[in-house]
Amino acid sequence: SHTEIVGEPSQSIVAAAARMVKHGVGVTEIDERIALGYLKVNTGRLHEGIRMFTELITAHPNLVAAYLGRGTAHAIQGRFTEAIRDFSVALRVDPECSEGWKRRGQTRAALGDLKEALHDLNQAATLQPDLEVYHQRGLVFFKLKDYRRAAKDFRAVTALDASHKLSWNHLGLCLNALGDSSAALASYRRALEIDPEFKEAYSNMAQSYKDYGDYTQAEKFFNKALSYDPKFVAALHLRSLAHYSVGAHQAALKDLKSVLKINPQHGECRHMYAVTLHSIGQFRKATRHYVLAYKESKKKNYLAWYQLQVALWVHHHLDTPWCEFNIDRTLDPYFKEGWCKRLAPDSLTSYPEQAPLSAQIADVSPDQMSATARSLLATAQPYGELLQLRCRGYLPNRRQHRMAGLAILEMAQALRLCWRQTPVGASDRVPPTPLRVPDQRASLTAEAHPFGWRDLFDIAVRWRQISEPNDPVWWVDLLSPEQFREGFGSHTPMITGQSRVVRYYPMFERSFALMKRLIPAQLGLADDLLDSVRSSKSCADLYEVVGQDFWVVTPCASTQLPGKTLEGTRLTLQYSPPDGFEYSIRTPGTPDRWKDYARELDHAWDILCREARAPPKSGASTRPRCVEHVLTLAFYWYNFMPLSRGTAACGLISIVAMLLALDLELSDNLPEEIQPDWDAILEASPERYVGRWIGVHAGFSGDLGRLYMWFGHCLIPKHP
Repeated sequence: SHTEIVGEPSQSIVAAAARMVKHGVGVTEIDERIALGYLKVNTGRLHEGIRMFTELITAHPNLVAAYLGRGTAHAIQGRFTEAIRDFSVALRVDPECSEGWKRRGQTRAALGDLKEALHDLNQAATLQPDLEVYHQRGLVFFKLKDYRRAAKDFRAVTALDASHKLSWNHLGLCLNALGDSSAALASYRRALEIDPEFKEAYSNMAQSYKDYGDYTQAEKFFNKALSYDPKFVAALHLRSLAHYSVGAHQAALKDLKSVLKINPQHGECRHMYAVTLHSIGQFRKATRHYVLAYKESKKKNYLAWYQLQVALWVHHHLDTPWCEFNIDRTLDPYFKEGWCKRLAPDSLTSYPEQAPLSAQIADVSPDQMSATARSLLATAQPYGELLQLRCRGYLPNRRQHRMAGLAILEMAQALRLCWRQTPVGASDRVPPTPLRVPDQRASLTAEAHPFGWRDLFDIAVRWRQISEPNDPVWWVDLLSPEQFREGFGSHTPMITGQSRVVRYYPMFERSFALMKRLIPAQLGLADDLLDSVRSSKSCADLYEVVGQDFWVVTPCASTQLPGKTLEGTRLTLQYSPPDGFEYSIRTPGTPDRWKDYARELDHAWDILCREARAPPKSGASTRPRCVEHVLTLAFYWYNFMPLSRGTAACGLISIVAMLLALDLELSDNLPEEIQPDWDAILEASPERYVGRWIGVHAGFSGDLGRLYMWFGHCLIPKHP
């Protein structure tokens, strides 16, 4: 029935295969031709298989098996449109053909037509559910970020076949995306029990540890994955990001360079290579790679262009005295807004691009660091390490610790000058501050002025701006006037879609309870709905009661004007398909809100300065009152959220610096799962916030004792 050639399967093999052909016609000659076509496709002889199926279709236009075979060959070749056409014809002939629905679904998924793919795979699952259908549908659900349904399908596969390593691996990915790192790790371990050399499972396990904040375990399992395949690009890329996240920039560069050697067109690694070079002061190499990342990316990488401009600006100012370094006041406000929003560069009609690198200014070389500078870094490091939160998702970043330590020392020195004590016996009236900011180095104004709270935070902001090239850290009032009037705001999600954000989800229970308490007064719901609000246990429950996207405003009590309540943050709940929610805090930086918080911070600053400058009374210490005032200032700073990024870090830096200036040091980090910015945002008054720190407020329970003991034991005089 067919011509025998070298390499052709024997007649007995073809005959055996013909007996297993699905959608055959029961005619031996035709079924054997179908079987031979499949054998050719399955052995990589695609063109021969396509030719054979085409001949069969020409002779038998309604032959479902031939359309399925030819469509499969087209799909393997990457000719997805032709494959879908063949599968569609097969389904017109036989709408009950589960194989046709399944294969067209797989092909549509490969094209990125995920909703159509899901429709087809649902049809296949209805007609004839099997392992492959569940696995393929799980992959589509995963791409649609419908992690719960994806996990259900992968579990169905593993229930039918406990040795299906791919489904165990993808189940782990789903669980990690849902925020359940422990269950994700268990799934990866099951995959590795089946295949101890499963590099993808090792890499995914490493990423779970990294997301959770365990760098040691993450590095261990990235290394394990790469021990089986040293050119495993995904693991090299992810390990480079883990290295970068802990401040190991040289290790990150090594991995990124390896990826680019394997695949010079890897746009994400090209961009990150530039960022890492930028971070360590290698501006010449960094700018070359930023240009490549911007111009050669398939999708326009606008971020690379903005970071290129910043790198050029910083290089031009490398020889500028640090105290005069002010990128926020110098750079165009529309440029800064564009970077925050990642707008197309050609939308910045009035922005003149930065000049090329100057040949007269050298790059930064760590080999040229003086002994004095090294001593300063050694002194700063322990202070910066106090910022490390003992919370899930926070990796210990050595670079950010150094940045914070240097900022703390500079801020404390400035405060010591500002808080020169009033001589004993002098008038109770506090003299004007002896420290003045002389010129354009401040973000507040270009004119000389007394050193104030904003000048203090300018120091932290300046260090934060240069420490991480990936973050656009700007004062919101120095963005474009239009954006400031509109209210550029910070946005921090606790839940996004179906994913629980590792860092911030621990704040869900407390913030959700606050949201429910605020709803009756702010949303105007009917009385018969309020019991349902109070009994809601989840975002889905509460959204069903309210019936639409909504937000409530947290209260923030004024100290300057007792009885007045400032606008805090907005606890926001929005539906996010498929079957998810965006539950977040959003803090708008509008002009009116800015004025309110600026006045509040002015007031808190004045009180703190008076207490800090006043000489201690005989046999007494002003420290307890000063500590309360430090935390009050921090409370309003956190609720203010005046920066596009970095408000939390700058707030904790300021607390440590102010205490150090008062001759007080923290001997340990914050307790586990304590984030001081969230504590401020979710408290209604500075008194309650101070109470959470040092136990001043009566009636607190839960973490209060732990916090009180922490503060009491860790806050020690620097000079007994």
